[in-house]
Amino acid sequence: MIKEEREKMIKPVLLQKLNINYTIPETVGLALNEIVEFKDFIQYYDVGSAMIKPYFEKVHREEIESLSGYYNHDNLNIEFDFLFSGDKEPENDAERLTINLSAILKSTSGSKEELTLQSLQKIQVDLHQGLEHESSGIGLRMETNSLFAATEEVQAQNPIDKDLRVWLDDLMKAASAKQTPALVRCWIFYYYFNILKPYPAYNELVAYIICKRILASEKLDMLNTLNLDKYVFRDKDFIEASKKLTDTEDYFQKLSSDLTEYLDICIKGFRNNIIASRNGATDCVRGQLDFASLTPRQKNSLNFWLEKAFYIHKDKLDQLSPRQHEMMLLIAKYGSLSNKDLVPVFQVERKTIQRDFNTLLELKLLDQRGGGRGLRYYINMRVVI
Repeated sequence: MIKEEREKMIKPVLLQKLNINYTIPETVGLALNEIVEFKDFIQYYDVGSAMIKPYFEKVHREEIESLSGYYNHDNLNIEFDFLFSGDKEPENDAERLTINLSAILKSTSGSKEELTLQSLQKIQVDLHQGLEHESSGIGLRMETNSLFAATEEVQAQNPIDKDLRVWLDDLMKAASAKQTPALVRCWIFYYYFNILKPYPAYNELVAYIICKRILASEKLDMLNTLNLDKYVFRDKDFIEASKKLTDTEDYFQKLSSDLTEYLDICIKGFRNNIIASRNGATDCVRGQLDFASLTPRQKNSLNFWLEKAFYIHKDKLDQLSPRQHEMMLLIAKYGSLSNKDLVPVFQVERKTIQRDFNTLLELKLLDQRGGGRGLRYYINMRVVI
């Protein structure tokens, strides 16, 4: 990316208070490319929400259980399995908040709500729906009727309380500025929101929800399979970078820190999350192909095609007919096939299948071994990876 393009991308919106200091990391481009590859994979193998639902439920359960550490400070017993199955009504505020958080995160991918102070307040209301300490006067911390706790101590520690609405309004503008990549906006929001701490409690949860909402609005949360808490916020590099940024007692220095290294670490964590999501989608495809019943050699062939060859050859796949696509998957599944094996499958003449084999050989997708009646075709594993 040339310098002029990068400067154009980071041109700031008109802000009254925030002076955000960062340079867009090169890893943004790598992450976006990996998203494109993931989209190609799920489209090619028709991995829709129904197929990946079991994987998503597993990811969602792990995500909610991890996030419970932000609000279950009393270590109350939360029966996640019973709550998610619907077999148990929540019995305390921690379990009620678990249900509320789950519903919010499941709806995040489809949310088109504009990021405003009102949308922040709506999240707060939704989080506390049905809690024993619910209050109609839910507001920001400088409002005395905040449901969270007494606010005097927080106000005393925070020198920007007087203009908090202005600071937050600036942050919402920065989070919504489309000229900045979403992979930068979400992490900037997360950092500043947790520095500003508009609520005496649960700032991490609200920041997490908005972070995922920004990514989802740009279709970067593929099939709702992101677990940012696991792959970013609990990563040791993220923890160290955050500590380095916030160690100073000078509040305004925290607000003006250079976030470039921090952003780079966040995006690397996001890339690891995409790899995990891609592996989850690949497992779903394996399940559709009865992977467990295959021989070790067949498993090796199929794994090579799904995990490596697909990405190496994906530019060639558009040249294939639907029958040739299916032939490749069948050969990958069974390790090798012959002309005689495929004629009854597709109910076409031998010469038609042979023309398909010749096309796949020319594209270097297949290898052939043997001769005559013993001629068989294999996935070409001698490609450069």
